[in-house]
Amino acid sequence: MTRLILASIIGALLAPVIAQAAEVNTRCAVAHFIRAGGGELRSSGLNFNNGDREHAATIERLTITDHLGQVLHDSGPAIGVAHPLNTDYNPPLDITTVPPGATFYLVTTQIWGAGSVQPGPPARGFSMSAEVLVSKEGKRELFNVSANQRTRLRLIDPATGFVRQGNEISRSPTSCFEVKK
Repeated sequence: MTRLILASIIGALLAPVIAQAAEVNTRCAVAHFIRAGGGELRSSGLNFNNGDREHAATIERLTITDHLGQVLHDSGPAIGVAHPLNTDYNPPLDITTVPPGATFYLVTTQIWGAGSVQPGPPARGFSMSAEVLVSKEGKRELFNVSANQRTRLRLIDPATGFVRQGNEISRSPTSCFEVKK
């Protein structure tokens, strides 16, 4: 009887700890740069796949650094800066909370447009890293961050100078791994 009471007390004390949202930090290779004499744009997409049908996930922080580790972009509720909106949707989609069963994405063109990473030399965008800090209740292994790089034509209107993206030329997955604390 004493063991049953003790187990009940320990269970009651541990329940709030178990129910807390787990944080996972994932790091992915990304790129964003102009190539082929200005005629192509290499950019990256980050995919946030919530396979959990019961619990939402929160993208707490998205930090992109250049090849030297200097921060080029930093956003999310963890630092009080709103994430860029995914403007592929109408109205634009806030990627902060990924609902149960949903898959959201954000592309570097939604951060830097069809130009180079600013400020600094174009080389800053060649070999970058994106770190995504996610908090999630439930089974954290049901949430995944993945990335891909794509090359699209970069079209410039000669009359207005307006730059837009053209057809996709190539796409390839890039590596991501969990950053252990």
